[in-house]
Amino acid sequence: MKSIEEWTKLLTEMTPHDPNNRWYLHPQIPQDKLDRAIKKYGAGLKHDDVLALGDNTVFGSAEAGCLLTADGICCRVARGGRMVRWSEISSARVVGSEGIQITLAVGGKVRVSCGQFASVRDKLHKLISLVAASNPGGTSYSTGRPGKLFEGD
Repeated sequence: MKSIEEWTKLLTEMTPHDPNNRWYLHPQIPQDKLDRAIKKYGAGLKHDDVLALGDNTVFGSAEAGCLLTADGICCRVARGGRMVRWSEISSARVVGSEGIQITLAVGGKVRVSCGQFASVRDKLHKLISLVAASNPGGTSYSTGRPGKLFEGD
């Protein structure tokens, strides 16, 4: 696992804070949104764990969306949340106009809906794909080969 500082730097470079498009980076995540997101789909997370929040609600409540941490991505599913550890991801691809489908190394898929923060979707997809490429057996979305996420990987 990389440090929170390394993840913060990477997120800032790849998916900058963009509140007009409902994408928030720590420490600028509105407290009320973070509280609701953790309650609805981030069970077990602490406020300090969350490095980014994508709010996928029409009225901005953040009760649906995704939370990024140094350990993985937590997203809203039918009845709560689903944490996908970065180390579990083997690939990611864009689905439709507003989603990212994550394929897990152990089988199975998880969809991240990005409708209300769709302008960030391609950047987030690139980030998730780079994570996948840096994992054993993972592949890059652009080259189909393993890659490096952080210096020293």
